[in-house]
Amino acid sequence: MLFHASPWIVALVLVHALGACSTTDVEQVASTAQLEGGPSRDALIAETALPAQSDVAETVSSVELAVNDGAMRAKDDRPLLSIDTKRIESLPDVLPDGATVSYLIIDLQSGSSIAERGADRLHIPASSAKLTTAVAALELLGPNHRFSTEVRSTGPIEEGTVKGDLILQGGGDPLLDIPDLLPLIEQLKERGLSRVDGRFLIDDRLLPRLSEIEPTQPTEAAYNPGLSALSLAFNRVSLRWKKPAGLSVETVPRLEEASFESASRDHLPPGGVQLKQADDGNVVWQLADKGARLSKRSLPVKDAGLHAGIVFADLARLYGIDLPAPERLDHALESRPIALRESKPLRELVRDMLWYSNNLMAELIGLSAARTLSSNVVTLNQSADILLKSLETELSDVSWENARLDNHSGLSSTARLSPEQLAAVLRRGWNTGMLSSLLPGSGWSGTLARRFNEPDKAFRVWAKTGSINYVATLGGYLLSSSHSPAAFVIMISDETARAAYDAAPRRTRAGEKEAQAWHSDAEKAMDEIVEHWLAPAESPSTDLIANRT
Repeated sequence: MLFHASPWIVALVLVHALGACSTTDVEQVASTAQLEGGPSRDALIAETALPAQSDVAETVSSVELAVNDGAMRAKDDRPLLSIDTKRIESLPDVLPDGATVSYLIIDLQSGSSIAERGADRLHIPASSAKLTTAVAALELLGPNHRFSTEVRSTGPIEEGTVKGDLILQGGGDPLLDIPDLLPLIEQLKERGLSRVDGRFLIDDRLLPRLSEIEPTQPTEAAYNPGLSALSLAFNRVSLRWKKPAGLSVETVPRLEEASFESASRDHLPPGGVQLKQADDGNVVWQLADKGARLSKRSLPVKDAGLHAGIVFADLARLYGIDLPAPERLDHALESRPIALRESKPLRELVRDMLWYSNNLMAELIGLSAARTLSSNVVTLNQSADILLKSLETELSDVSWENARLDNHSGLSSTARLSPEQLAAVLRRGWNTGMLSSLLPGSGWSGTLARRFNEPDKAFRVWAKTGSINYVATLGGYLLSSSHSPAAFVIMISDETARAAYDAAPRRTRAGEKEAQAWHSDAEKAMDEIVEHWLAPAESPSTDLIANRT
């Protein structure tokens, strides 16, 4: 079951949020006001921080009514979005041959359809599947949830030495980066630690440990890394290689798990890297022989936890702390925390995940959310199915027949969702007030920074993109001063072409070029359709756009 707040809890949260938000805003305004001889910061805060008691009572009443209606948004009396249906019946000429188009636009207040085309048709969702991950995780974990990374010890620290084992314990932080390890090490240094009597262990048992996100995707792709509860820097390293005489390879940070050998570039996929072997901890990569020319790329890590432990030990040595090579902890040990690092709140992590469409973040957030419903998850498929079923239960007014998610990122060609299903998720995210501000904004942020960026379209589309070869999706919200907000989903795919791509024995440069051309045309067609929905264009009501550089 997804989380439901009582009206009184929501009201109290709103009162607290009003004060907190006002204070934050006032601090920014007050500094400017004081420079200009305006009122003092304290006066501004006192004037705006908290609502009057009568306003609180009215807020409680309206929130209670909204919660009982299943929505957390105020009633919008503006008319529905008006669309020229004749204009959208004929699809854009740029649409690739063989492509299937489905879309749905709904009024967010009533949920009624404004315009649709094959809204119940199932498509490959690609990264629009991250919308389901975002909505479910925010409700199950809560927007203020933080992920913890700890260092623990099984014995006391005496004269700079841990009398026992030292444990680096992962809590599933999806944005843990190399600089985030330094405060942990500094906390150890403050305790006087310089060495360990026992072992240095990594504990990544909280979540499943996998060597890649999706087996059908390229194993060398940096967007398809291994993962565990202890994941670091998106589980990728910077790789450089050349072969002036023998093969010279460098990785930053150090990649202890892998060995490398050169091979003819004609036998390797585009990018010049191919996984030859990954079993029993023995990872072998083949690199294209380009002679003395330096080649660079990102390379995915297969054993995320042990890699994080190696990087941690290397950094600790720079602080004068000598740690042995990391080993994996496979059972619980009695220990105590001696250093702690907490992530940003989940709300901010979800925003980053949606803005940059990061697959690893989606998987770790989704796994952590599913863990609140079941502790027996061992695969991404199981985890995604758990979250999908929780949404099905909450959004029962939509048919979920044949809906399928293989993971939390959408990195799959066998997953299936319909515009109708995704629109229901979007409406849920709007009604809880937790999604709209986390999506990329047209002409401004994330994956929409360069789309719909004309002054009359910027800031009017807040949506999640999705793309894998022969699939293009877009789902989010349309805003306008002349009509009430609407949710939309548009999905374009060519499943025949995608099946042929998946069946090909190996990727080729010609095949990748053809797929890229398809996607370019599909995205242009999608943008034309959305622009019809935005018409007639509105003049910007603020100076935000005019002042943008």
